[in-house]
Parts: sequence; structure tokens; C-alpha cells
Amino acid sequence: MGAPVWLSPDGYIRRGDEDGTCERLLGRFESASGSVATVQICGVARFNIVGGFSDEPKCGDKVLVKRDHVIRSKKKRASGFVIAVDMKNNTCDVLL
Repeated sequence: MGAPVWLSPDGYIRRGDEDGTCERLLGRFESASGSVATVQICGVARFNIVGGFSDEPKCGDKVLVKRDHVIRSKKKRASGFVIAVDMKNNTCDVLL
């Protein structure tokens, strides 16, 4: 729960790929029941980040999904808007 997710071309909700491919953020995974998932797609959501790297999000950045966290990106397909970063807990708040 709480992981960033993206929408695959075949219409399925996916978490970050193991190969490290970066994908456009759809929202925050909330729950699943069978083949139905609940995803927060608007508002403010908190995501994990990996601190100390060049792709660490900062306030004002747009983000992409990478594995189980978000990274900053200047690519046009990036989405969301980072409004707060907590380096002590390695999280950031994103306006979806």
C-alpha cells in the first residue's frame, strides 16, 4: 500500500518495473481485491524516495515511478509536482 503506480499500455495498473525502467506516475496504490485496484489519482500523496542521488526529488520537481519510489525528472512525460521533501524519513509529498 502507498506505492507509486503507473498505467501500462494494455490498461493495467503497475508498480515500478524490476529492471529500473522509469514510467509516468498515475497515482498511489491504495488496495486491491481480485483484479480490481484502488488508486489515488488526485490530491496530495506521500511516496518513498532514495536520498543522496542525483535523481532525488526537490520541491518543484516533477517525478517518474522507478521501482518502489519516485525520482525527479525533467522529461515531458513526468507528472505530479513535489511540494515537500522529508530527507530524514526519505519521503516526498506530491500533488497529483
